[in-house]
Amino acid sequence: MTQVVLSLFALATGVDVAAIVFDIAPVRWVSKLVLMPLLVVYFIAESRLTRNQHRIIALALIAAWLADAALLPDGELMFMAGIALFGIMQVLYMWVFISQGAIRGAVRRWPLPAALLLLWLVFNVVFWKDFAAFAAPVGIYSLLLISMAALAAGMEETRVRYGALMFVASDLMIGLELADIDFTGRAEAIMITYAVAQYLIVSGLLEIFRNDPGEPHRSPDTRLGAPL
Repeated sequence: MTQVVLSLFALATGVDVAAIVFDIAPVRWVSKLVLMPLLVVYFIAESRLTRNQHRIIALALIAAWLADAALLPDGELMFMAGIALFGIMQVLYMWVFISQGAIRGAVRRWPLPAALLLLWLVFNVVFWKDFAAFAAPVGIYSLLLISMAALAAGMEETRVRYGALMFVASDLMIGLELADIDFTGRAEAIMITYAVAQYLIVSGLLEIFRNDPGEPHRSPDTRLGAPL
């Protein structure tokens, strides 16, 4: 079942990117809005929600789904709602990372968290005026984003670390859009990095739970297959 769900996730990502390329907005109301529900189904099928941490991750993905829906229409209010919901998602991810000992690992790998914090500072200082009315909300959300990525640096599973960095890259490109900086393929790159980031974080966390001695035994046929 999980392989089918992941295949549908990859297909929906491809369709969404194609909808961006060919500017078919109505398609995105389906292709984009099925992504997080598919990841939720995948995560529930693999984890059975047997732990509180599992339920927190499912809630994080639901918050991301609501954020995706909020960001599809144009308008300042919907944008603010979207980044608020993504902020909730980042906090939930951080809670899970901390419960897995991420703080100690982040201290050991301090150069990466330090570089991420420097990136946050420079990006917001440079583009503060360009963000205009969004400056404070973007500054707060981006701090949550960077904090999530900094904590992810302390996780032992590399997929979680790479996924968090891809999330930073995706949102960094959104920030450039707010500052009226554009480049060919930016919208497509945002979607691809976002989808892959979420997959890597979720699949990486599943792998951590599988290797945890306290995790209930699962039969081999339900384990994660080939990467997306």
